[in-house]
Amino acid sequence: MQIVSDVAQCTLGDIAIAAAAIFAGWWLLRRSFWPPTARFAFAVTTVATGFLLTVVIEWASIHLLARWSYDARMPVLPYVHVGISPVLQWLIVPSVSLWLAFRAERSGSKPT
Repeated sequence: MQIVSDVAQCTLGDIAIAAAAIFAGWWLLRRSFWPPTARFAFAVTTVATGFLLTVVIEWASIHLLARWSYDARMPVLPYVHVGISPVLQWLIVPSVSLWLAFRAERSGSKPT
């Protein structure tokens, strides 16, 4: 049962990071509507915010709070010593998602 709780907690954390990153994109670019007119700037701001939040949360969870640790085989980023896979998740998934959303919006199609 602990695994269900852990997965739920990680999922909620990912949702919070995504919401904060999107909000940061809107706030920093002073946009309050979809789709943002400055798509590239919005995407860069959103992905960069998600990346930075992920690094900070991972670092604090590992080094300050000792909530989890990585296996010795986990590749980590130099200097901050956080896992590459959670960081890549926040570089790849939002980039692809935003690209698909902007592409769908440009073509006039609605997501189903």
